[in-house]
Amino acid sequence: MKTIEKAIELVEFGEVEKGLAQLASLLPSANDSEKYSIAEVYYQFGFLEEAKKLLLSLLADFPHESELILLLTEVYIDLDEEEHATLLLDQIDKSDAEYPRALVLLADLYQMQGLDEVAEQKLLEAKSLLPDHPIVLFALGEFYSGRGNYKQSIPYYEEVMKTQDKVGDIDVYLRLAESYAATGLFEEAFTYYEKGLKDKKEIDSLFGYACAAFQAEQFKTAINKLVELKEIDPAYSPLYLVLAKAYEAEELMDEAEKAVLEGFQVDEFNKELYIYGGRLAMKMSQPSKGKQLLEKAFELDHESLEATFLLTRIYMSEGNYEKVEQFVEKAMENGDEDPQMIWDLATAKKELEQYSDALKQYHAAYTFFKDQPEFLEEYGYFLLEEGLKQEALERFKDLLQLDKTRIDIEGLILEHESVE
Repeated sequence: MKTIEKAIELVEFGEVEKGLAQLASLLPSANDSEKYSIAEVYYQFGFLEEAKKLLLSLLADFPHESELILLLTEVYIDLDEEEHATLLLDQIDKSDAEYPRALVLLADLYQMQGLDEVAEQKLLEAKSLLPDHPIVLFALGEFYSGRGNYKQSIPYYEEVMKTQDKVGDIDVYLRLAESYAATGLFEEAFTYYEKGLKDKKEIDSLFGYACAAFQAEQFKTAINKLVELKEIDPAYSPLYLVLAKAYEAEELMDEAEKAVLEGFQVDEFNKELYIYGGRLAMKMSQPSKGKQLLEKAFELDHESLEATFLLTRIYMSEGNYEKVEQFVEKAMENGDEDPQMIWDLATAKKELEQYSDALKQYHAAYTFFKDQPEFLEEYGYFLLEEGLKQEALERFKDLLQLDKTRIDIEGLILEHESVE
């Protein structure tokens, strides 16, 4: 065994070929226990085919040895040979002490195949056999959080926490924090994020902590955590959008703009950052810059409804009705029909003297804006210009019901009704 340990040390210190050669030289004289240990080493360091070959030879001599079956199953899973893994696990008898562990592995396999209900049944069966076992409880927590049922995962993680705070190399504090954050229980999430990040800074969890703080409107905390994350890994691109938004929420507009620019340096193809940067520029009275950033976002994703919507509003303000028509009709072809964009298209069609199409779009927009005086006024005047006087008067009356101070509209109605 000491020789095996020396071989392991060689692999760990980077002398992989030398270590593997030493392990191979031990095999002819190794007993069964030593062969199993060597197989574990192969598996641990990712030499799966070597582990598989050795375990299969051992299994031929010990066909009912559950420890062998379980390790070989894990090798098969890592080799994407799920069918072989399932057949192996089915050989473990219900009376075997390792049967619950086999159920957990079977659950993983069924979940990989999208058979979530079967996977859940296997895990619940394992729990009925070992109700307090942390591995089984943790597996249930992982199963439910993996399906997005975070609220359901919390009790299982909490049960694990009663006996241990790690399962393998996974920190249960952080799993619990993520589940609490996903269910909107941010205060509870903060507590567990702090505990989980105390000894080791995991960047994904640090980002999760910052996002939870942002959602809870604790913007200063979010900024602090994101700055800390940026110092650890400035190439972690998702941080810049949240950091910019947190700065904006604190009315630190220059810092928000700087975070956006830093984000572009890290990821020049981040569509969401371009959209946000465009919004921010407009808010900071930089319309040309805002337009430039939004056009870049649209260039990256021609089907982005948000970029299309914002650009349409800019083109409307510029009176560039050809662009409005082009953008909105393209969005409609993609199945997107934002109400404001329908109204914008109606206005654009009117300005482009496409009156038949404009009428169609105004009619479609009316469904959404029948309670908005500005729309009713524009629609009413359009109908009047098109000679549709009765329909126009109905829209003006709708407007008057919403705003009785519009004496000009009341006079317009009386004028046209008296003509009749």
